[in-house]
Amino acid sequence: MKKKVLLYFLLAVLSLPAEWAGAFDPTSFRIAVHRMLPQQYSPRELSYGYELAVRNDTVFCYLPYVGRIYQPVFDNDGLMFKAPLRDFKQTELKRKAVRVDFTTSRLNVIYRFRVTVEPDGRCWVRLTPSNGQSVSYEGELSEDTP
Repeated sequence: MKKKVLLYFLLAVLSLPAEWAGAFDPTSFRIAVHRMLPQQYSPRELSYGYELAVRNDTVFCYLPYVGRIYQPVFDNDGLMFKAPLRDFKQTELKRKAVRVDFTTSRLNVIYRFRVTVEPDGRCWVRLTPSNGQSVSYEGELSEDTP
Protein backbone atom coordinates (compact mmCIF):
# COMPACT_ATOMS: atom_id res chain seq x y z
CA MET A 1 0.00 0.00 0.00
CA LYS A 2 2.82 2.42 0.85
CA LYS A 3 4.40 1.74 -2.53
CA LYS A 4 1.16 2.67 -4.32
CA VAL A 5 0.87 5.92 -2.38
CA LEU A 6 4.50 6.75 -3.11
CA LEU A 7 4.00 5.93 -6.80
CA TYR A 8 0.95 8.21 -7.04
CA PHE A 9 2.82 10.98 -5.23
CA LEU A 10 5.78 10.71 -7.62
CA LEU A 11 3.49 10.73 -10.64
CA ALA A 12 1.75 13.84 -9.33
CA VAL A 13 5.06 15.62 -8.72
CA LEU A 14 6.44 14.64 -12.12
CA SER A 15 3.33 15.99 -13.83
CA LEU A 16 3.81 19.49 -12.36
CA PRO A 17 6.14 20.76 -15.08
CA ALA A 18 3.55 19.97 -17.74
CA GLU A 19 1.10 22.16 -15.83
CA TRP A 20 3.58 25.06 -15.89
CA ALA A 21 4.02 24.73 -19.65
CA GLY A 22 0.27 24.76 -20.17
CA ALA A 23 -0.15 27.74 -17.83
CA PHE A 24 2.49 29.91 -19.53
CA ASP A 25 0.86 32.65 -21.56
CA PRO A 26 3.45 34.38 -23.80
CA THR A 27 1.35 37.56 -23.98
CA SER A 28 1.02 37.94 -20.20
CA PHE A 29 3.80 36.73 -17.90
CA ARG A 30 6.12 37.87 -15.12
CA ILE A 31 9.65 36.63 -14.52
CA ALA A 32 11.30 37.12 -11.14
CA VAL A 33 14.99 37.57 -11.98
CA HIS A 34 17.57 36.31 -9.48
CA ARG A 35 20.85 36.23 -11.43
CA MET A 36 22.60 38.48 -13.97
CA LEU A 37 25.25 37.27 -16.44
CA PRO A 38 27.03 40.24 -18.09
CA GLN A 39 29.25 39.66 -21.12
CA GLN A 40 32.58 40.88 -19.72
CA TYR A 41 32.01 40.69 -15.99
CA SER A 42 31.42 37.92 -13.49
CA PRO A 43 27.86 36.67 -12.84
CA ARG A 44 26.01 38.33 -9.97
CA GLU A 45 23.25 37.12 -7.69
CA LEU A 46 20.51 39.73 -7.46
CA SER A 47 18.42 40.86 -4.56
CA TYR A 48 14.66 40.53 -4.46
CA GLY A 49 12.51 42.70 -6.69
CA TYR A 50 14.03 42.59 -10.17
CA GLU A 51 11.64 41.42 -12.86
CA LEU A 52 10.54 41.46 -16.47
CA ALA A 53 6.83 41.39 -17.20
CA VAL A 54 4.69 41.45 -20.32
CA ARG A 55 1.03 42.28 -20.08
CA ASN A 56 -1.04 42.44 -23.26
CA ASP A 57 0.95 44.89 -25.41
CA THR A 58 3.22 46.45 -22.77
CA VAL A 59 6.68 45.53 -21.46
CA PHE A 60 7.47 46.29 -17.80
CA CYS A 61 11.22 46.14 -17.27
CA TYR A 62 12.94 46.50 -13.91
CA LEU A 63 16.41 45.01 -14.41
CA PRO A 64 19.97 45.97 -13.48
CA TYR A 65 22.54 46.49 -16.22
CA VAL A 66 26.29 45.94 -16.21
CA GLY A 67 28.13 46.38 -19.50
CA ARG A 68 29.54 48.88 -21.92
CA ILE A 69 27.30 51.58 -23.33
CA TYR A 70 28.42 52.81 -26.75
CA GLN A 71 26.01 55.75 -27.07
CA PRO A 72 24.78 57.08 -23.72
CA VAL A 73 21.25 58.45 -23.50
CA PHE A 74 20.69 61.33 -21.10
CA ASP A 75 17.59 61.58 -18.88
CA ASN A 76 17.49 57.80 -18.88
CA ASP A 77 16.40 55.62 -15.96
CA GLY A 78 18.33 52.65 -17.33
CA LEU A 79 16.38 49.42 -17.57
CA MET A 80 13.50 50.59 -15.41
CA PHE A 81 10.71 51.44 -17.80
CA LYS A 82 7.32 50.65 -19.25
CA ALA A 83 7.07 50.64 -23.05
CA PRO A 84 4.93 49.23 -25.86
CA LEU A 85 5.63 45.70 -27.11
CA ARG A 86 6.67 45.25 -30.77
CA ASP A 87 7.72 42.45 -33.13
CA PHE A 88 6.37 39.64 -30.97
CA LYS A 89 7.29 36.09 -32.05
CA GLN A 90 6.70 32.80 -30.22
CA THR A 91 8.59 29.57 -30.97
CA GLU A 92 8.08 26.08 -29.55
CA LEU A 93 11.38 24.41 -28.64
CA LYS A 94 12.37 20.86 -27.72
CA ARG A 95 11.15 19.37 -24.43
CA LYS A 96 8.09 21.68 -24.36
CA ALA A 97 10.13 24.85 -23.81
CA VAL A 98 8.87 28.11 -25.28
CA ARG A 99 10.94 30.98 -26.69
CA VAL A 100 9.47 34.45 -27.02
CA ASP A 101 11.25 37.18 -28.99
CA PHE A 102 10.11 40.80 -28.90
CA THR A 103 11.43 44.33 -29.08
CA THR A 104 10.57 47.61 -27.46
CA SER A 105 12.08 51.06 -27.63
CA ARG A 106 12.59 53.99 -25.32
CA LEU A 107 14.47 57.27 -25.84
CA ASN A 108 15.84 56.17 -29.25
CA VAL A 109 17.19 52.90 -27.83
CA ILE A 110 15.81 49.62 -29.19
CA TYR A 111 15.76 46.74 -26.71
CA ARG A 112 15.63 43.20 -28.11
CA PHE A 113 14.47 40.53 -25.68
CA ARG A 114 14.72 36.76 -26.07
CA VAL A 115 12.92 34.90 -23.28
CA THR A 116 13.16 31.11 -22.96
CA VAL A 117 10.77 29.39 -20.57
CA GLU A 118 11.26 25.77 -19.54
CA PRO A 119 8.30 23.56 -18.55
CA ASP A 120 9.39 23.65 -14.89
CA GLY A 121 9.16 27.46 -14.79
CA ARG A 122 12.86 28.29 -15.12
CA CYS A 123 13.53 31.24 -17.45
CA TRP A 124 16.40 32.80 -19.30
CA VAL A 125 16.29 36.36 -20.62
CA ARG A 126 18.74 37.73 -23.17
CA LEU A 127 18.60 41.52 -23.52
CA THR A 128 20.39 43.32 -26.33
CA PRO A 129 20.15 47.13 -26.33
CA SER A 130 20.96 48.95 -29.57
CA ASN A 131 23.42 51.22 -27.73
CA GLY A 132 25.37 48.70 -25.62
CA GLN A 133 26.48 45.17 -24.83
CA SER A 134 23.97 42.42 -24.34
CA VAL A 135 23.37 40.87 -20.92
CA SER A 136 21.61 37.68 -19.81
CA TYR A 137 19.45 36.97 -16.79
CA GLU A 138 18.17 33.85 -15.05
CA GLY A 139 14.92 33.66 -13.16
CA GLU A 140 11.63 31.89 -12.64
CA LEU A 141 8.05 32.43 -13.72
CA SER A 142 6.18 34.23 -11.02
CA GLU A 143 2.84 32.73 -10.07
CA ASP A 144 1.14 36.09 -9.66
CA THR A 145 0.04 37.61 -12.94
CA PRO A 146 1.45 40.95 -14.04
